[in-house]
Amino acid sequence: DVNPADVPALIAAAEKGDSRAQYALSKAYLQGGATPVDVKAGMNWCYKAVDGGYAAAETALGLFYADGRYVPCDSTRALSLLKSAAAAGEPLAQLNLGNIYHFGKLDTRPDETISQGWYVKAYATLKALSQNGDPDATWRLGNLYLSGTGLEDPDVKQGVAFLQRASDLGVAKASYNLAVIDLNGQMVEKNIPKGLDYLHTAERQGGADPAANLADIYLRGLHGQPRDLMQGTRYLKEAAERGNAWAMWRLGDEYISGKLVEKDAATAGEWLRKSSDQGNLLGETDY
Repeated sequence: DVNPADVPALIAAAEKGDSRAQYALSKAYLQGGATPVDVKAGMNWCYKAVDGGYAAAETALGLFYADGRYVPCDSTRALSLLKSAAAAGEPLAQLNLGNIYHFGKLDTRPDETISQGWYVKAYATLKALSQNGDPDATWRLGNLYLSGTGLEDPDVKQGVAFLQRASDLGVAKASYNLAVIDLNGQMVEKNIPKGLDYLHTAERQGGADPAANLADIYLRGLHGQPRDLMQGTRYLKEAAERGNAWAMWRLGDEYISGKLVEKDAATAGEWLRKSSDQGNLLGETDY
């Protein structure tokens, strides 16, 4: 994930033709958080990354054409981009082709032979990357085993093992996944202390959503934790600074009410506008 502080360096690298930076900048503009949402700029950088032959960008653009997101729906172009990226060894393209042929999407007919072929390639690619220490591939494998994608049944033991490995490699998303699993008792027995430990780990690893979750826990006294407004406010500010739209809105609202922080209309408006820029409708109505 891109942090706001990383954006200037990404722009400089992208303008010099770095396809990886161009794609990262595209995601930042399209998803928001590190920057305000800017679809035009995001798609512009995505096209540049595709022109540079970056397979991950080809995958993303192929999925945009498949879904009709940001661009008109075009099944032919979607399949062409995904197959090009898959041939280059991009596991997400391989995985999505497995899904496409499994469900008969994009004007194809369901074909389990083709579908399984792509699933097998996707798992093999991700496992090879994971064995070489790739944190993102390790995290994705964990989620795939938990969901059972391309398998007869989900494999919770394998899924949790890969997520734990990804967490150890510093992947905040993996630590956060484990926190949610343990806190909610999803697929495993509920374990609040363990879930909170993973949540704190995810926050220390830089996650915006874990920081927002911790803010909510301490502000409301959830999961058996005593209310701690000082801790909750600290995590709220941290989550907002990392780009979490809910935290931006809540912090803006607190600057209006003056309950957790000193009233400041200008600062409130700034945070609410930032929240609105991320697509949060609450932010739009509050300033």
